[in-house]
Amino acid sequence: MIKKLILFITCLLIIPLTVRAADNTMGIGIFYGKNTTDSYYPKWYSSPNHEWNCMIIHPTYGWLLSDKWEVYFEGDIGYYNFEKINAYSLGVSIMTDYIILKPIYLEIGCGISYWTNSPDEKLLANGMVGLIKYGTGIKIQLCKEYIGKFGYRFTHSSEIIADDTGVNTHGIMFSISKLF
Repeated sequence: MIKKLILFITCLLIIPLTVRAADNTMGIGIFYGKNTTDSYYPKWYSSPNHEWNCMIIHPTYGWLLSDKWEVYFEGDIGYYNFEKINAYSLGVSIMTDYIILKPIYLEIGCGISYWTNSPDEKLLANGMVGLIKYGTGIKIQLCKEYIGKFGYRFTHSSEIIADDTGVNTHGIMFSISKLF
């Protein structure tokens, strides 16, 4: 199941790259999130009963493929405040967003990240983790050269090799990109 999901996400992200990009974008985003509860998500998203919040800065570089479709690389520079420890993360993801009904967009992506700490090995083993991200929100042209996004995002972070339940975070995302 997981391999099929990864293949689907990879195809969803790479196929748009075959289209000629109209404009390049470069921007910065800020994400603030908290832990999820088990009742909202399917079982593979379940997390042990830990509390945390996080702040992540997302530098981005991407390509507008059409007036509705964008593909971009998104950096992750994060700070996680768990109950008893703090953790820092550094990573990169490939993301895509699609405007389904102006100005509403859907986004999905995947990537990798390095985490410095974990409050519990069953929650998240230290080291390299895989990321799955998705969300929705509003994307508007602020002026001729700038695009703003505001929306909801869910992120699942889980050890790539070890067996753990992962860190599941939902929150708000705000970003500004410049066209060039």
